[in-house]
Amino acid sequence: KVTNNTATVSWSTNTATTSVVEYGLTSKYGDSSGSSDTVKAHIVVLEGLKQNKTYHFRVNGVDNFSNKVEGEDKTFKTSKDTTGPVIGEIRNEMLRTTDEAGKERLSIIINFTTDEEATSYVEYAEGVSLATYNKKSNKNTSLNRSHSVMIEKLKPATTYHFRVVATDVYGNKTNSEDQSILTPKETESVLQKIIRILEESFSWVRNLRDYMKEIGRASCRERV
Repeated sequence: KVTNNTATVSWSTNTATTSVVEYGLTSKYGDSSGSSDTVKAHIVVLEGLKQNKTYHFRVNGVDNFSNKVEGEDKTFKTSKDTTGPVIGEIRNEMLRTTDEAGKERLSIIINFTTDEEATSYVEYAEGVSLATYNKKSNKNTSLNRSHSVMIEKLKPATTYHFRVVATDVYGNKTNSEDQSILTPKETESVLQKIIRILEESFSWVRNLRDYMKEIGRASCRERV
């Protein structure tokens, strides 16, 4: 069995021997893999191969009496990977922070996995329309299976839709299904909370505030 980056070589011998496969891009080989166990049915998996390449290989082994057996040179060709990563386990976490001026900032961390190593980023836009994604996060150029992407400077109480984009080492790209999130309302300041509590508890506070505003407007009219 041959894939884009692995090959399984199997053979049999009439006496128990070790299992070794020499392989490489030429008949000079250069690499080898196998087992020191002595068996009659042999299976060796070659890993880390380059895609869409022809490899030469030769099997050999040594029996319990140090007699060596060696096969003929043969070839196989690895396939070309045309399948993008499978994206799964998409989760998001809202993050509230405060800048130096004391203003609240909203961000979201999007975590997900891929079934193979891939780079990643997130495309997103305001609203729920699937037609366009006019913004995107910074691209994580390192190859990983577990991914975390942060989207910053989101508006409070706003709906966004997004999709994850992952690309494997061979350039095959996968887009996740569209998902939507609603950012929370802006957090009240301490002063806003105090005023709201007072207004809810004592109706005269609201009336007093309105009265003070009216006095202010009246003073302005008198000066005019």
